[in-house]
Amino acid sequence: MMDDVDRHLKAATIAALNVPFEHHMESFSKARTVGGERVRPNDSVELRDGSFLRIMFITKDDDGAKVLHGYRLLRNDEVDKRFSEERGHYLMSLLPCDDRNELCVIVRTTTDTDAIDSFLVSEPLRNVACKRHIVITNTLWYHGKTNHSPQDHEHDAILFCRYKYIEKADLKRRKISEFKLRRVSRAESDVDNGIAPFWLLHEHRLGQDRLRRSNEQYSYADVCAGAGGTSRAAILAGLTPQFLLDIDTNACTTLRLNFGSEVVLQMDVREFSQLKESGNVVDVVHFSFVCKGHSAANRHTNPERDAAHIALGYILSDILKMCRPRIVTMEQVPGVENRSDDGQHLRAYIQALTENGYDCSWRIVNFQEHGLAQARKRIIILAACPGQRIPSWPRPTNGIGPQLLKPVTIKDALLLVPNIEDLPGHMLQHTRKPHAEHTDARKPLPSCITTSGGKSDVHPYEKRSFNMAELAALNGFPAWHRFPDNLGVTGLRELIGNAVPALSFKAFFDKVFEALKETDEDNYEYEHTEDRDYVVD
Repeated sequence: MMDDVDRHLKAATIAALNVPFEHHMESFSKARTVGGERVRPNDSVELRDGSFLRIMFITKDDDGAKVLHGYRLLRNDEVDKRFSEERGHYLMSLLPCDDRNELCVIVRTTTDTDAIDSFLVSEPLRNVACKRHIVITNTLWYHGKTNHSPQDHEHDAILFCRYKYIEKADLKRRKISEFKLRRVSRAESDVDNGIAPFWLLHEHRLGQDRLRRSNEQYSYADVCAGAGGTSRAAILAGLTPQFLLDIDTNACTTLRLNFGSEVVLQMDVREFSQLKESGNVVDVVHFSFVCKGHSAANRHTNPERDAAHIALGYILSDILKMCRPRIVTMEQVPGVENRSDDGQHLRAYIQALTENGYDCSWRIVNFQEHGLAQARKRIIILAACPGQRIPSWPRPTNGIGPQLLKPVTIKDALLLVPNIEDLPGHMLQHTRKPHAEHTDARKPLPSCITTSGGKSDVHPYEKRSFNMAELAALNGFPAWHRFPDNLGVTGLRELIGNAVPALSFKAFFDKVFEALKETDEDNYEYEHTEDRDYVVD
């Protein structure tokens, strides 16, 4: 694994249009392959290793041999291909693989730039196997026709590319910090093969969207909503709840207390995914599938239950088809990538998104860097449908470094808790801990809050655990978020410990709201232009 990281880091440092110093900078208009085929810039070739190259320019090395420079493409099932020793076979592909002739551009970068020509590779002309016809397009599907038989389809048919796979490297930390799968843009598409984002969004939403005005809000749905951490964050960011779904009675009681009964759906997510009712189209959907099967804190004493929880994530595609959201957000424990089944289940999430046409970006986020008083790491996925801008990532606000606020401490979080006389009795519940070592109020919690409170659930001044109001504040709930009064300490801890930190996650929904508004502003301007050709000329 380290060899792969080193290779990626080295590759990511190559700047756009960077030609090795030993190559002559004179550019050539053509070259002839070993097989006698003539190639020029903007032609595409298949290489002997099975990858592909769209040629940008041609040079010579010091020995006079011609070298091709361009961007590399792989067949979809070769992108980030990984073999599982535990499973004994290759893991699921990140991209749809129904057509062997669909390709993906590979981009490795150290910046936010992800244009397909921002990462170029060099290949000696002798490595070319043959010339190929590759169509770069941002359409929902390439509909080009060929006269090839199934026998020679893979070797001679037209190839097409809709996606680019981007790995962003953090050279300081020596690791890949972010992964993206993005549809190529209209500007990057070949002539006559690019569609304006307006039409892509219109097709994806089946024409159900109309132009938004500045005073209109965007609808929001929460699948596996729990105690409402993400729902609270969405509302704080300006989204309007359309439905909040969960099967757990305690969770739904909490949701009704905070958001009203009319938006709460208490039903199994698998049952919901099979509904055929109309009216479920929504702008933003968040998924926080049950994490226990992936969590490092899980002792796996009930593998059947763990398997059932993991299986919930495999109905993602059904809900995407039903709700057709413009933007999808997902949250899961890091174990879904590095612990649970070699990352197979995370790859299933990504494939479900790309099969439905979504751009997606994923990374590990530490909520402590977004104002939380604990190191709570989660994998976050941001996804956008065709024609919709994908949200950008919010910048960290807290940490050690220039332009960062100091980390939020236990004391800072407890200052947000109302006075004892203003708290309902059930939120004062706690357990005695006469022999536990106090936490340091001047620092963040040393470990993450869990469904049982966690190792750090010790008050800094008293021989007890944090009470429920304090625990909720430490996990990012605002003071006015309500919890049921008929639950004991165990039930309340489970609700709080499972929740996504609302005040931290608001920053992510702020970016979601911003992306929705920017897309609608672009579309409003486009719809009011005289030239609204469907296809690039």
